[in-house]
Amino acid sequence: MYRLKKFIQNRSLRADQAEAISRRVYQTTLACRPKIGQGNFDDLSDQDLRFVFNATDDLFFGGMVRSLAQENGFPVAFRVSKRMTNSGGVTKMTLPNGNLKEKQFEIAISAPLLFNSFKESEGSATIVTGIPCRDRLEALQRIMEHEMLHLIEMMIWDDSNCAAPRFRSIASRIFGHTQSNHQLLAPRDIARRDHGISPGDWVSFSHNGENVLGRVNRITKRATVLVPHRKGVRYSDGKRYAKFYVPFDRLSKSA
Repeated sequence: MYRLKKFIQNRSLRADQAEAISRRVYQTTLACRPKIGQGNFDDLSDQDLRFVFNATDDLFFGGMVRSLAQENGFPVAFRVSKRMTNSGGVTKMTLPNGNLKEKQFEIAISAPLLFNSFKESEGSATIVTGIPCRDRLEALQRIMEHEMLHLIEMMIWDDSNCAAPRFRSIASRIFGHTQSNHQLLAPRDIARRDHGISPGDWVSFSHNGENVLGRVNRITKRATVLVPHRKGVRYSDGKRYAKFYVPFDRLSKSA
């Protein structure tokens, strides 16, 4: 643990150095993961995430992140999430017996945010962690780098906060990150851009041959629409609503 801790506290790369190493990770991934195959890949597996993590660890940290996890018996799992629609990635630490010596980790990456972005017709770069990304693989690398730092902090210091000075310093010195957020397109962005619909809007849609009027309460892969109904569930405003999950293209915005 001391070895990795000392490394990240002293490591500082110029922007061009970090970019060159990142490009090697990119090229290695394309060469070794046939299902990815291209920058704007159409398929992504849990095994692909593990590969990108390992390649980043090898080239930026000399494999010390995996070594620390293995030496301390900290399992690290990877998952492509189809349900995450706001965060590009998340790193979770669990303590099965409430013991910090038995940490277990999972890094999950959002498929919707990656696949909603970098459409062929758009063609412009998307900012992820403050760095312009030209395709999904570059965006995936930035997200994985960010989550890797969460993992490192949790393994060494038991907690992690990407808004804190320590995290920001490490992210800047090693990866060249200048921000902790991203501009990947969430479903709510797609709904607003392509259909002019946002949470709080009144919309209409067809249900069982009838036109129904309701208010958009939430947007994920579909819109959650609350329709006033005397037998519905009572909400915090004191009124009763029936809940519908409606695809964006079935909604019409009401005045």
